[in-house]
Amino acid sequence: MKTCSKCQLIKSKSEFYKDSSHKDGLQSSCKTCVNSYQKQYNADPVKKDKKATYDKSYSALPEKHLAKVFHHARDRCTILLHPRYSDWGGRGIKMNFPDVKSFVDYCLPLYNAALLKYSGQKVQCDRINNDGSYEPGNIRFVTCKMNCANRR
Repeated sequence: MKTCSKCQLIKSKSEFYKDSSHKDGLQSSCKTCVNSYQKQYNADPVKKDKKATYDKSYSALPEKHLAKVFHHARDRCTILLHPRYSDWGGRGIKMNFPDVKSFVDYCLPLYNAALLKYSGQKVQCDRINNDGSYEPGNIRFVTCKMNCANRR
């Protein structure tokens, strides 16, 4: 038995979703309260507008999106204090494009082709050779599922 932090009712443990970050392995709110919160959250028109705006900007401005990809990748490869530096720059992975314009110019056709290939799904930048640098010939755009499969 466990007490829900929202409705304060004592319920069986089967009435709570699993959450490995808590000591008892369960969320603090019961399934009913969690579902109610999610319905309210998803029904909020302001949040819907923000999500729609993000989705439009993601696909309508690919140059801007690719510029962000460049900056995030470059930071992981060059900034020693970056939390993920050890996974990229610490392994010798480099950003071999001299500037954001050359990266965007090279990647834009690849990005657009991947959007067509994967029927408009969101795609991610992936290095073909996981131990290779960000350089021409080693970059492709794939779905999240495919990107997660390309591991060390």
